[in-house]
Amino acid sequence: MKIERMPGRVRAAAAAGLAAAAAALVAAGPVWADGTVTFEAAAPSSVSYTEAGVTFTSQGSGGIDSFIGPNGTKGILSTNDFSNYFEIRGTIAGGASFVSVDLGDFNQDPDLIFLEVFDAGDNSLGITSQLVASSYTGMNTLSLSASNISYAVFGARAPALGGSTAYADNFTYRSPVAVAAVPEPGAYATGALFAGTLGLGLVRGRRRKGGAASAS
Repeated sequence: MKIERMPGRVRAAAAAGLAAAAAALVAAGPVWADGTVTFEAAAPSSVSYTEAGVTFTSQGSGGIDSFIGPNGTKGILSTNDFSNYFEIRGTIAGGASFVSVDLGDFNQDPDLIFLEVFDAGDNSLGITSQLVASSYTGMNTLSLSASNISYAVFGARAPALGGSTAYADNFTYRSPVAVAAVPEPGAYATGALFAGTLGLGLVRGRRRKGGAASAS
């Protein structure tokens, strides 16, 4: 059915209805989903650990080892012989716009806990840190927001003794989720109105033609 073959008023209503329906059919804006890694399923020791789309590896010669941390739940450290500890990298499949991690220690030594995020080109997108006193037992949450986060590096730095001796837990990130184009609720009403207007116009057009034929 072509619009140009319809009566003038019907053609105008049809064109307006189609335009309104097309405008209402929009692609949804960015939708973000949060993921959290709790490490509860982590083995006592492994080369790497993957959970909820994030792969954790050592920034040194250590593996990924799980222990009960200061918060009473399972967390991770990276060590090779329990005398050298290394920072940990978490690579996020699909990237992220936000990252947070709980870091802490038992009251053994002071720690400069930190979180740094990078893009796929290894460019730093931001870093945050907090100095934890040697008398402190517990965990603190560090977080960062940035566009195009590919991975995060976290742990503890000097004055920590022996390297990155901070426990890590509850790694949380926000990633984009692809959503197909969906019609807004108004699109359905517009479509129904267009169909009704079109049908009414066609019926009236047929009646006029029928009346004219009878009169002749």
